[in-house]
Parts: sequence; structure tokens; C-alpha cells
Amino acid sequence: MLQVNRDQLQVAAHAPGTAAHARLNKALVGSAPVLIGIMGFAMAFHPTLLSGLRQMQYDEGDTRFLLYALEHSFLWVSRAPHHLAFWDPPFYFPAPNAAAYSETMLSLAPFYWAWRLLGWGPDTAFQLWMLTLGALNFVACHLFLRRVLGSSSVGAACGAFLFSFAALRINQLGHEQLLAHFYSLAAVFCAWKVVAPPPERPKKRETGYVFAFFGFWVLQVYAGFYWGWFLALALGIATLLGLASKTSRGWLLSAVRRNAGATAGGLGLSAALLTPFYSHYSRASAQVGFRKFDEVLAMLPRPASFLDMGPFSWLYGRTSQWIVFRELPLEWEHRLGLGVFSALVVGAGLLLGWRRPLIRVSALTVALILLLAVYFPQGVTAWHLIYTWVPGGMALRTVSRVGIFLLFPAALAIATLVDHPGRGGRRWAVYGGVFLALSEQGLTTPSYDKAAVRARVHALAQSVASSCAAFIYLPPAGYLGADQSNLDAMLASLERGIPTLNGYSGNHPPGWELEEPHLYSPMVLKERATWVQRWQQLHPSPPMHPICWAAGGTP
Repeated sequence: MLQVNRDQLQVAAHAPGTAAHARLNKALVGSAPVLIGIMGFAMAFHPTLLSGLRQMQYDEGDTRFLLYALEHSFLWVSRAPHHLAFWDPPFYFPAPNAAAYSETMLSLAPFYWAWRLLGWGPDTAFQLWMLTLGALNFVACHLFLRRVLGSSSVGAACGAFLFSFAALRINQLGHEQLLAHFYSLAAVFCAWKVVAPPPERPKKRETGYVFAFFGFWVLQVYAGFYWGWFLALALGIATLLGLASKTSRGWLLSAVRRNAGATAGGLGLSAALLTPFYSHYSRASAQVGFRKFDEVLAMLPRPASFLDMGPFSWLYGRTSQWIVFRELPLEWEHRLGLGVFSALVVGAGLLLGWRRPLIRVSALTVALILLLAVYFPQGVTAWHLIYTWVPGGMALRTVSRVGIFLLFPAALAIATLVDHPGRGGRRWAVYGGVFLALSEQGLTTPSYDKAAVRARVHALAQSVASSCAAFIYLPPAGYLGADQSNLDAMLASLERGIPTLNGYSGNHPPGWELEEPHLYSPMVLKERATWVQRWQQLHPSPPMHPICWAAGGTP
């Protein structure tokens, strides 16, 4: 017996690097989330990162409008003149409630304020804010998969990569508010903790989860109406699916009964917190009306939308010239493709994990929403029912954005597959497929030189005299585009601290006529002078004297 132990010790002592291999394996597994996260950041934000933050993703349109909105919120909390009322930013001046014509991102603004307080300028703080949202998505999804699905660190990192950096999310980077999905994950986490079957949880803890769920949902609404509304729709459908199943109906109803009081309290608190939101957006919709369904039709996803990877994809960019994609109306809003390898990997993961309630319900929920949203050939769609009967449905224009919800069951599926890859050759085939799935998400988004744009805006700001009560910017014919010019005026207004009559948003107030601000002739200048007089009569308070004319002369 002594000889056997001695032989075992000798074998162990001469085993090549047994302890070292174990330590190396542990280190690799522990560092996997960081390495996979870095890979995702590099693929999604390399125009920004490789330029040393000189290049701003995405373009000079919506990106700069969202920058304006965040900077206005920072000046609001700083109590700067002309920014004392959050809902009345000083563009379309002095029309009230201009913030309600688009997303406010109020619950995302603190992440921007932090960078501003650290001394970064507005455009750089905006870039760091984008990176922060990407990091929060990745961390939130990684934690969700670890704690709810029980995924390994590597499996959770792969799922979080797809959720945070998939091409169909980064293709929408020009609408940066769509990056922020971590509040939705937190809300789903809390809901699952309440309705999931045993083990039993302390009553106080369940009550806390109920109130936290409503809190995170409110935060998601204030982050962006689209994600808040789609989350409510998804949870409503998931609840109906749960009630339709004999397996889950009992414990779901039990959870509802146990938490009826907390649910009522959470609903009441949510209603109170959302009252300002509802009030201001209701006033805006009363002025400009809801989206017409004919306008919505172009934004409903088509079957081809779920194959479209867009022209910026590293692997699939050339397919954007295929006629099936070129015929999509407003094609840039339809880039919902996951890629060939990702579809195969996600499909395999769904099959492997189908018995798990969370995977099955989430996949069915998203599939049902997409079936409702898709515009099939011959003009067949069920979305008109949602548009007509579901509260808030008429406020949605770009319904195709709901395709990003595919990333939730996709993340669950890929994490499941990584954790159960099989043996031998199958294991390596799975790992190779997962690597290809993550790699095919790569794309290079447009970007612009923020220093050049900043210099252009600064020159405009300096042309506005400090004695002006407000200004109107009328650039010469052929100078930039109408949207760029109006946004230049808005950002110059921020820098100069003087309101502007120019504006850019999802809507504009009645009577505003600067969609095309350029001066093409002396007659146009005369028409603009007449319009300014009418605009002042529409909004007599506060008085606007003097109104300065930038780059267009004084009439």
C-alpha cells in the first residue's frame, strides 16, 4: 500500500504541469468575459476607439440631436439660463414642450452628466456615454444569464456579446438611445424572480422584486419610449402564454395572488412617476397628431428584413445590392439580419434548451410579436390591430425596431449551446460555429470628424451677438443640408447660451416653417422675415427682441 502511494506521488510529481495547467485553465475561464467583451467593443466601436475618439459614430443627423438632448439635460440640472424647464429646450424658440417631440433619454442622462462633470466636452462625453451604455448592456446580460439561466462564465459572455454587439443592434447606432437595453433586462430579471416556480422565497424579497420590476420598467420608458412600450407588450404576451400552459398556469396564478397588493402599489407608483411623461407627450400629440398608419407601413419589417445585414457588414456588405434588399422602403430601418452562422447556432441552442421555460416562453413571445409586426406580401399584416387597439401603438412609427428583441432569446440560446456543446468533434464544431457567429457581427459604421464639426459650430456661435434675445440661422444656398444646418444652429445655441428659432426633432410645432432654412434668393429672405413676424404673434411670450439673423443678413 505504501508502494502504491509512493508511485502515485511520483506520477503526480512528474505529470507535466498538472497544477500549472489547472491554474492556466482557471485564468482563461476567468478572463473570458473580459476578452469577449473587449472583442465586442472593438467590433462595434472601432471607428471611435481607433481614432482616439476623434471620429464620432454615427452621422451628423440624429446623433447630434441626441447630443443636444443630453447636453440640454445637463444644463437643466446645472440650472443654466434658458434651460431651467426640462420640457422647454431653447430650440423652435419660444415654442413650449419641444422636448416631447422626440425621446428625452432622461434616465440615461446621468451617465452623460458623469462624464461632463469629469471635465469632458459635450461631444467627447457623448462618445463616452455610448461606450458606457454598451458596457452596461454587456454586464447586465452577463449577470442575467449567470443568475437566471445558470450559465457558465464563458457561455454568459458569448450570450452577452450577441445581445450587446450584434450587427442588428449596431446597425441602429445612429439612434443611440436604442443601445440602452439594460433596464429591460433588470425588469425581466425581477419579474422572473417573482413568477418562477419554487424554491420558496421570503415574502419581503418577493415584494421588493415586484416594486423593483415596476421601477426598472419606468426607467426604461424614460430611457426610450420604444423599448418601454415593446417590453410591456412582450411581458403581456408572455403572461398569456404562461396562463395557456397547464404546467405554468398554477404557479403563475399563485405568484399573482401572493403579490396582488405589491402589484397594485407598483402600478400606482408607476402611474405617478409617468404622469409628467404622459402629460407632456399627450400635449405634443394633441398638437401634431399621431402617426398615420400609411406612414407606419413603410416601417413594418418585411420577411427580407431578417436577412438584411446592411452595406457596412464585413461579410455581407455586398448583399445590400441584391434587389430583395434594395426594394425595402427606408432600407436602413430594416437591417435585422443575424447572419448565417448565428442563425444556425441560435437555432441549435433553442432546440437544446427548449424544455427550459424561460427559453421557450421568450422565444415564443418574440416570435408572436414579430408575426404581428411583419408586413407580408400582398399587404398582409396584423399590426393594424396593435396600432388601433393597444394603448400607445399609434405613437410608434419605426416598428421594425422590435426586431432587436430577437437578441434576448438569441442570447439565451447561444449561452445554452456553449455550456452543452457535446463531445469530441461535435464540441469543436459548436465552438467553431459560435466563434463564426460572433465574428460575423462585425461591421464598420459611418463616422465623422467631430473636431471639424465642432469648429464649424463654434464659428456660427461666434457670429451671434451676445445682445441677441434669440437668433435664426439662414445659411447660403447649397451650404450643407437642411437638417445639418438646423442642428448647427441648435448646437451653436448651446455654446452661445442664446435660443434659436431653428430646430430638428421627430416632429415640429404647428406654424414652424424652417424645414428648409437656406436662402436661395432675396425673395426667400423676405418670406422668412414675414414668417418670423407670424411666429412671434403665435408665441408672444416671452418677448424676443432683438432677433438676430445669422449668415443671412438683416431684412
